[in-house]
Amino acid sequence: MLTSGAWSLFRPSMFYIARVDGAIEVWDFLVQSNKPVLVQSISGSALTGIYPSRLGPVQNIIGVSDITGNFRIFFVPQEHMKSDPRNKEAVTEFFHRETECRHFAQERQDKWKACNADLLQVKKMDIQAAMKKREAEKKAKERLEREKRIQEEKELQMGKLKEEKDHMKEEKAMKRWNLEQEKYLTDVLLEKKKLDESALMDKKVPLDKFQEDERQKRLKQEERMKQQDKLTERISLMFPEIIRETVKADTNMEMVLKELEETVNIFVEHYKENEEKALMFKTNNTFEYQVNWKELLAEGKNRRHVIDVELYRNTGRIDRYHKAKQELKEKLDSLQGKKGEYGKQGPSRRGDLQLKKLSHLGRREK
Repeated sequence: MLTSGAWSLFRPSMFYIARVDGAIEVWDFLVQSNKPVLVQSISGSALTGIYPSRLGPVQNIIGVSDITGNFRIFFVPQEHMKSDPRNKEAVTEFFHRETECRHFAQERQDKWKACNADLLQVKKMDIQAAMKKREAEKKAKERLEREKRIQEEKELQMGKLKEEKDHMKEEKAMKRWNLEQEKYLTDVLLEKKKLDESALMDKKVPLDKFQEDERQKRLKQEERMKQQDKLTERISLMFPEIIRETVKADTNMEMVLKELEETVNIFVEHYKENEEKALMFKTNNTFEYQVNWKELLAEGKNRRHVIDVELYRNTGRIDRYHKAKQELKEKLDSLQGKKGEYGKQGPSRRGDLQLKKLSHLGRREK
């Protein structure tokens, strides 16, 4: 597929063509007119334009753009820049000759058609007959395929029916088996419990009768409701005034509902008004705090300081007491040890006095 083209600026018989596959073709009618003289791949994307240089002293370049926005510039080969003044006349003669050849071929074709009209008609009829034959064969093939498809669908349907029948047979066999098993289990249970089936059936009669009565009662009630509906329809047809009164009653009910809705709306409006008044009163009468936080914090700090001092003083007194008690205990232990060393000689009078003195000091400290 071609996307763009441009004539050469040097040779009147040469032009360039851009293709969608990213290649560029160079044609020269004076060299050959059946195929391009050069095919060059430029881009992997479709080319969108070819632009020979027309400005500046350097005109031997050509620009090519592609669909991705890239623009490439190439130099024109030297052999494509060589031109002869007679090329223009040769190209003009080439175009004139080709035009005359086309007219001659057209006239000859028209003349041949006029001379061989019968042959063309026969050929046309043969072509139409061949087309009709192909259409008939196509229709016959479609009909055969349709019949084959219908036959396959029928076979599939028959297979499904057969499967359903087999399934129904299985269901019937299963039901029969379940009934036999139920009967067998019933007989076994009656035999183990040593019960009489006839006595059980006699006891079941009142229950069956009660169920039947309930069913009959329900059927009668349904029949009565149906008759009541029919009677209502007949009354509505015979006495339409009653229907009008019913409609009036319905309209009265609608009025009552409407009044109730209006009352609710009034209450809602009053509530909104009171809410607005309360909010306005709240904004106009804001609560002011009467507390000096700085004084309050300073007072708490002083109180904490006093408590800490008292605690430190008490803890110091207690520590001194425990320390003195420990020292006294150590001295007493040392004196007791010395007393044991004296043995039978007995303690000296001086040691006894020290022991008594320390004991007295300990009691005093306490």
